[in-house]
Amino acid sequence: MPQLTPLRTGAAFALTVAVLYLACFLLMLLAPGVVLAVFSTWVHGLNLEPLTTNPPPLDIGRALLGLLLISGYAFIAGLVYGFARRWLAPR
Repeated sequence: MPQLTPLRTGAAFALTVAVLYLACFLLMLLAPGVVLAVFSTWVHGLNLEPLTTNPPPLDIGRALLGLLLISGYAFIAGLVYGFARRWLAPR
């Protein structure tokens, strides 16, 4: 199996996060109540109901900006992980 470079690791992580982001966006469009119920289990007792009283509209521009930002962050995180893994690997 070929060794992953830090750049390829960053790209793989960014692609993974982008797919998950798009799946979440689609689920939010189709079933916002389900998303709220799932997120409520993740925040350990915080009441998320006030967030649903006047939510911002879901539009493609905001979704693309969010996709770009989260993918960029994931790429940087994957790049750092790739360099750290290379640096910490046994020689």
